[in-house]
Amino acid sequence: MHRLFAVVGIVLQLLVVQGCEYDKEPASEVEEIDFDALDISGEMVRTYIVGSSPDRTYLPVSMPTVTVSEVWLADHEKDIRLQLQAGRFQIKEWEYGSDIEMDRLSMVQWYAIHTLLIEPTKLRELDLFLHTDEGQKIVSVALRAEREIRITGVEKWNPEYSPVNRDILVEAYMLAGFENKEGIWQEQEIAIISESLKQLRPQELPLLHDVSFVRRGAHPEQLATTITTDGDQVVFSFFDAAFESGGAFIGSLEKPFTMGHFHSVNLFAERLLQVSLAQSPLSENRLLSDFLTHRTSTGISSIEESLDVQQAFLNAYVLYVLDTHALNAIDANLYQWFGSREFVQVLP
Repeated sequence: MHRLFAVVGIVLQLLVVQGCEYDKEPASEVEEIDFDALDISGEMVRTYIVGSSPDRTYLPVSMPTVTVSEVWLADHEKDIRLQLQAGRFQIKEWEYGSDIEMDRLSMVQWYAIHTLLIEPTKLRELDLFLHTDEGQKIVSVALRAEREIRITGVEKWNPEYSPVNRDILVEAYMLAGFENKEGIWQEQEIAIISESLKQLRPQELPLLHDVSFVRRGAHPEQLATTITTDGDQVVFSFFDAAFESGGAFIGSLEKPFTMGHFHSVNLFAERLLQVSLAQSPLSENRLLSDFLTHRTSTGISSIEESLDVQQAFLNAYVLYVLDTHALNAIDANLYQWFGSREFVQVLP
């Protein structure tokens, strides 16, 4: 029997969408999986970033392991087909929105659609990573409108990065250097940092001059990264969790990034925000004020009324750098602002 071990990580929940009620829950009991009829078995682990619609703040939340049974999968497939027949929603091809025949969906795509619909928060877009008997696979699924689900094809993914000379990297970006403390920098981790730096614009790179990149071990609270400042010394600390993907990716099928890239770019964004707030306080900060101004339908009239506008800015920045299509899908105004000369002009 072929076996499918589906370890699913959902990198970003882009927007809470109302509508499309689909309230069935997976079986509460954990069972060994045996899909005789489908010739597969598997366990699905979901980790996603959840957000609230008023301020679009995206915060990481870990979900417990969910084991699905043959009955669970069959029931949900039946329900999806019934809702299709009833016109509750349509499944479309990802890029152009052309119709897709349900019978042509692969098992990986079925998992993606199931995962999108069973969450009570009405997830907007999910980037899924699965281990299958045919290797590692990635797929994306999104609720683009109240009744329209977009699904990508399925691609193989086994990211490998060429070794990077850290001395050349330090010199090229004028970094303070890479330091081992409780942990040791691995060659692939250095390559991920290098690739993340390449995604930034020249105007943003001076903010990283003389920053020290420190590799630490496991954090007791499972933090991935921290940024600390001691006088003029700025330290980016990377803990073990920063490079543990958990089955997650961010970006597109054509250009997928690991969670290591996500955490790296998030640190760069934190540094940008740190310097900006040092120049002007929160209530007078033009960077965050412009961020709020360019958001679509925020419902927030001032920075003080935002639950966490800084966190929202950080995650929007990461989306622009690593998954521009996603940011454009949930907020075209922010997408245009981040890519504009206007944004560059408010950089500290």
